[in-house]
Amino acid sequence: MIIHPVTVILARPTTRLGRTRITLTPGVIDEWAEEMFGHGMCHALASAIHAITDWPFAIIEQREWYEWRAKHVGVVTPKGYFLDIRGTHLMQIRDEGRIRRPAMLRDVMAAFGLTIVYGLSWSESQRSDWWTKLFPAEANEIIWQFATQLIFRARCAR
Repeated sequence: MIIHPVTVILARPTTRLGRTRITLTPGVIDEWAEEMFGHGMCHALASAIHAITDWPFAIIEQREWYEWRAKHVGVVTPKGYFLDIRGTHLMQIRDEGRIRRPAMLRDVMAAFGLTIVYGLSWSESQRSDWWTKLFPAEANEIIWQFATQLIFRARCAR
């Protein structure tokens, strides 16, 4: 079990602060974990949670000019909450709604949705561990820890 911080080098910068190096601390969901999984690698954490629970994916899309674009992905708990790195959120799956800017939360078929949104090949999307190829083994272990921690919190929520 990893107990020391691990620095991860990202292929693309995060969308909020533009970071390409993030230090993750096992069991600590801090501003760096939120930067990585709330603003760039959310699909990896959502995939880890999905692999453990089989909870369905949900994608937050925002309207940009005349089209909808995927901005964030998480899972939907059995109680109907949206779960991501920030914890559980009471958001209902709906065709259209207002979150901040015009946005919508869509329930997606796991493989089909991730294949389209993140450009995975069909064979990649069929494997629940596809995302582990993106990171070194130590970082993957921390991601599994975060997933387990968030699942526990979600099961205890409300």
